[in-house]
Amino acid sequence: CDIQLVENPNRLVVDVPGISAPRNKTLIIDNDSDIASVRLGTHPDKLRVVLDIKQALLQLLMQAKVVLN
Repeated sequence: CDIQLVENPNRLVVDVPGISAPRNKTLIIDNDSDIASVRLGTHPDKLRVVLDIKQALLQLLMQAKVVLN
């Protein structure tokens, strides 16, 4: 599993090898959530899950990344 925190636009990208989905899909999340949407993308060798995140969650994840490294 490969996880990346990406800015502009803010998103968390998770690549899961060996898994596929029938088609690409976007899920819209409630406005009160720190996650704006979730997108699933199929690739020949992996499933990509993209969480479009709001600024507050980005800051928390960046702080956690610094602590974990």
